[in-house]
Amino acid sequence: MDLVTPFLAGAAGKLLNELSEKGTKWLTQAISSHSSAVRAQAEANFQNFLYRLAKRVEQLEAELSIPYLKVFGNALNHPSSSLLIQKAMVSAATTENDDRHTILSELIAQRLTAEEDDMIALIGATSCDVVNALSSKHIRLLGLIARIFSIRPLKTPKIREQNKYYEYVTSWWDPLGELCKGLEDTNNLDLMHLVGLSCIKVSIDSQDLTDLLALPVKSKKVMLKMAQFEALPWWPSFRKIWDGGLGHVMPTSVGILIGTLYHDSHLRLLRTSESESKSPV
Repeated sequence: MDLVTPFLAGAAGKLLNELSEKGTKWLTQAISSHSSAVRAQAEANFQNFLYRLAKRVEQLEAELSIPYLKVFGNALNHPSSSLLIQKAMVSAATTENDDRHTILSELIAQRLTAEEDDMIALIGATSCDVVNALSSKHIRLLGLIARIFSIRPLKTPKIREQNKYYEYVTSWWDPLGELCKGLEDTNNLDLMHLVGLSCIKVSIDSQDLTDLLALPVKSKKVMLKMAQFEALPWWPSFRKIWDGGLGHVMPTSVGILIGTLYHDSHLRLLRTSESESKSPV
């Protein structure tokens, strides 16, 4: 197998070269008995995945405050992380779906810096198995679910003025406009598929939407006014999805992990694109 490794400088480049070499060996072992057509497609998928992983590794190196190669060495020498990376790389070769590649590259990137008992370490392998059974729509739906039910501000805001509270809450939920795109036709079959993969649970009782949107605020002087949300551009799409069954959903740890990985990577990509579009040519 002759794969061209994406070129990166410094520690990120060394890391990716080693990942590429190991991934190539793992993939060769997995597909050696298959036809030449299967091998060719798997190699093409794996190459596309490497380019995506290269970008993520480069970003991760810039985010870390400790030597990246030391972090990587510790992770790859641990059986659970090494096996997860192997599983993710081989899984990536079986699909050409960009959203699946995004989740699998995020699983590797996050596992490299995770502690032994972190969520990514505990359920990363299970999530890896689930990813290839999800369509792009299901992955994006989990991203929306993660935003609604799980992702919260790092610090609980202390707001005592109604106008500022409204500005804060609507700003926090503004990404729902992007996350709802293409999901307006979500139906019961989509939700049952996620249930079958242990990504969500569905209850007869409905979640309290007002409480979810209000967010924790340490003050009794402000309150959420739903009429203000209903005037926002993204509200009709969101409400249609919510009424279509999302109100009865509760995500599992696997669903939260996959959804959060997609949510964070998708919004990060959007911010990068917006930044580049605003830069002078």
